[in-house]
Amino acid sequence: MLLNHLPDGTPAVNEKYYLLSEVLPQDYELRKNLHLKRLEQVLQQHQFERTDQTFKRECLHCRDVIAPTRACFIEHLFAKHFLQLGKSENLVYIDELIDDVQDKLEQLICLFCSKKFKDRPTLKEHMRKKGHKRINPDNKTFDKYFLVNYKNEMDNPRGSGHSAKQSVQSVMLNSMNVSRRTQSKAAYESNGAAAQSDSDSDWSDWEGEKQKLNCLFCSINDTDFPAIKSHMKASHEFDFETAISGLNFYEKVKVVNYMRRQMHLSKCVSCDEQFETIKLLYDHLASAKHYGIGSKSKWDHPEFFFPTYEDDSFLCYLDDPNDNSCMDDAVVISEEPLVSVNPTVVEKLSKENE
Repeated sequence: MLLNHLPDGTPAVNEKYYLLSEVLPQDYELRKNLHLKRLEQVLQQHQFERTDQTFKRECLHCRDVIAPTRACFIEHLFAKHFLQLGKSENLVYIDELIDDVQDKLEQLICLFCSKKFKDRPTLKEHMRKKGHKRINPDNKTFDKYFLVNYKNEMDNPRGSGHSAKQSVQSVMLNSMNVSRRTQSKAAYESNGAAAQSDSDSDWSDWEGEKQKLNCLFCSINDTDFPAIKSHMKASHEFDFETAISGLNFYEKVKVVNYMRRQMHLSKCVSCDEQFETIKLLYDHLASAKHYGIGSKSKWDHPEFFFPTYEDDSFLCYLDDPNDNSCMDDAVVISEEPLVSVNPTVVEKLSKENE
C-alpha cells in the first residue's frame, strides 16, 4: 500500500507499506502458531489450578477461609452465597477472576448490569432481587477467564462475534468442557439460520432430545419421569406424588430445590443432620427411613425458588396440566412496610374525587 508519509508522520511520496494478511500462507502459519502457543500456556495454567492444593483465601462475603483448591472456593461461593462464577473446570486464571469480582464488589458495582450503588446492603439486595449474582455472558471483560474462548480464538482468529457465545466442539481436549452460555447461544443462532433458509420445512414429526432426570436421593438417572418416580418408590420407599400432594406448583419447586440443596450439602432432608461424606448420608437415610421432603418450615423460603443445579430437568415435570393451582394460592408478603390510613382521610379523599 502506498502512502504519502513516513511512519513518523513526515511527508513523503508513494511510501510503501506491507500489510499482514491471512491470505499469505506464511502469515497464516504465524498466526496459527501464536494462537497454539497461547492455548498451550492457558492449558498449563488450567492444569495447575486444578491440581494445586496450596490455595487458601478468605471468602468474598463471609469470614470463612476456603482451602485447599480453587474449585472449593468457587463451590463455596455458589453453595453458601448463590454467587455463580461458572464451573471451576471451565475457568482459567481463577485468582485474577476472584480479584476482579472482589474489586467490583468493593466498588459497589453489580456484576451483571455494572450499575453502581450507594452502599453494600443496597448492592446485595439488588443482586438478590434481580438475580444478578452471576457473570453477564455479554460482558467481554470476563471472556479471558473461560477456557473455551481460547479454543474459539484459534479456530476463528478473525471472528468479530462474541467468542464466548459461539459454537465449540471439544476436539482439542476431552476435558475442555463447553460452558452452557456458549452452547445455548450457538443453538439459538443455528436454529434461527435453519429456520430462515428453510421456513417451509415440516417440523410436525420432530422430537427434541430427552433430558436425563436425576433421582432426588442418589445418582440414578433416567429420561422417563415415571421411571424415576418408580425408582424412588422402590429403592427409597419415597412416593413423590403422595409427598407433594396438596402443594401448588411454586411449593413443589421449593421442595425439589430444597431436597437438591440438602443432598448437595450432605445434610439429611428430614432431620437436617450434617454428614462428612455422601455415603454416610446414604446410610443414615436408609437406616433412619428419613426419605421425605422435610417440614414446611425448612423448605418454604424464597431462596428455594432458585434451582441448586443449572437446568434441573426434574423441575420441568412439576407443572401438571391438570393442576389448577396457581400463584394466587400462595400468600404474597409485601417487602414494603404497610402504612395505616385514617378512615376519616379516606372518606374526605373520596368526597373530593366525587
